[in-house]
Amino acid sequence: MIRLIDDIIQPENINMYIAVIVVDLSKSAKVLGEVQFYLKAIQDCVKAVCSRSQSTDLEARLIARCKRKFNEKHPDM
Repeated sequence: MIRLIDDIIQPENINMYIAVIVVDLSKSAKVLGEVQFYLKAIQDCVKAVCSRSQSTDLEARLIARCKRKFNEKHPDM
């Protein structure tokens, strides 16, 4: 599944995606590990897309967009 994300998300369309992590709370012992796994996978995907971008400031523009949407102290930042 993660490989599919890598093929779909490209530098020219990355700003159109939102990541949602859904976990099964009935398996509470696995929740933290699963969330950490998917957060890392998302971070790696974003870094890979930014590195493929011809625009050298893609990562900076994504961060600036987040700062406009959320303030810098917001936990989702």
